[in-house]
Amino acid sequence: MPKLVYVKSKPTTVESILGPPTAYVEIAGKRIDQPICLAPDDGGGIPVWAAVVGDEVHAAIAAEPEFLGAGLAGVKAKNPDVYDLITVQEVADAKAPGRKRIIGLGERIAVGDVVVETRPAHTFGGWDPITGDPVPARGLVSERI
Repeated sequence: MPKLVYVKSKPTTVESILGPPTAYVEIAGKRIDQPICLAPDDGGGIPVWAAVVGDEVHAAIAAEPEFLGAGLAGVKAKNPDVYDLITVQEVADAKAPGRKRIIGLGERIAVGDVVVETRPAHTFGGWDPITGDPVPARGLVSERI
């Protein structure tokens, strides 16, 4: 089953005479097509990407150090600093009960703040950003025969 994964890698650019340059990400000899850059720097100078990959690519890259996880839950478990770079947190303000604040990309949550909701900076339609699994389509196919 395809997965939404997060990786960190420097892109390879490809020049084209008839069009603009393009780029792709390669990990463990596997090309990851159509990645979306979520953060230009992981704190060590390497961009963070999101992409949907098939089973073969997922299996090949899962053990690599560049692989951050399938879904944001995997990223949070493996690298919390990168998780903070690619998510927006809504917190209950410890100094003003009943109010909420937004903690932007890359910002730290203050001691005493309670996270109410986590939102991805970007995700792919049809994919659960937390688990990386596809979301079943709703209302597109009639169940009546």
